Amino acid sequence: MRILAFHSGPHDSAAAIFEDYDCIAAVQEERLTREKGSGGLPWLAIDEVLKIAGWSRLDVDAIATTRGLFPIGYVRDNLGQELYYVLRRALGEDLSERELAVLCQRRGTADTAALFKSEQFLRDQAFRPDIPIYFANHHEAHGLPALFYTDWDNALIYTGDGVGDNVSYGIRLLQTGRLECFYGDDRWLAIAHPHRNSIAMAYSFATEACGFRRGRHEGKLTGLAAHGSPTLAGAISRIITWTMPASSRRILLLGAR
Repeated sequence: MRILAFHSGPHDSAAAIFEDYDCIAAVQEERLTREKGSGGLPWLAIDEVLKIAGWSRLDVDAIATTRGLFPIGYVRDNLGQELYYVLRRALGEDLSERELAVLCQRRGTADTAALFKSEQFLRDQAFRPDIPIYFANHHEAHGLPALFYTDWDNALIYTGDGVGDNVSYGIRLLQTGRLECFYGDDRWLAIAHPHRNSIAMAYSFATEACGFRRGRHEGKLTGLAAHGSPTLAGAISRIITWTMPASSRRILLLGAR
């Protein structure tokens, strides 16, 4: 199966091509726009990976993507909300894109396919009309690449992010050939006010405190950390506490067996 995968988030958009489990090509949009962290639909990266693979859009058998930013014409909302956005655009606001994860939260549904005009997207972008579009879970998409290239039969998969699909972290357990999710699955898309906190968010605040841009320069802090010493570890531990629900403690014990 020939799969086109792409991430159309607010930052760091990218595209990749797979032949079954083999990655043929992967390109980040910023490499082509020459703008660091380019977001939105990665049109240039999509065209580039198809070119590298020697495929046309008609050769794609399936599309896997995230619940990111899409042109407003591909997003389905109720009539009242659509008219509201028409008015805001008429007043000069830049509302050319909508984020599907945010729309899921506002509509109280995890059924992303019901909010996305797949047929129109496939037709407008010259893909075959019969191919499926799969919306990947944000934290599962982060965790699986790390797991996939191991030979482990049992593993605890923890992901921490600022926010993705309405939550800040995910906890999954691989055991006896099954991947079970304990936190961070698609059900959380419909939660109106989820708890958003993780080590990744604390890291982003530290980035900002050091004078860098949050959400962009965390990598600089990572590099600098290797040359430092934990002189503030004690002070930080006094103001940041870590709690773990009983279910998560059980997961850690299972993963350690």
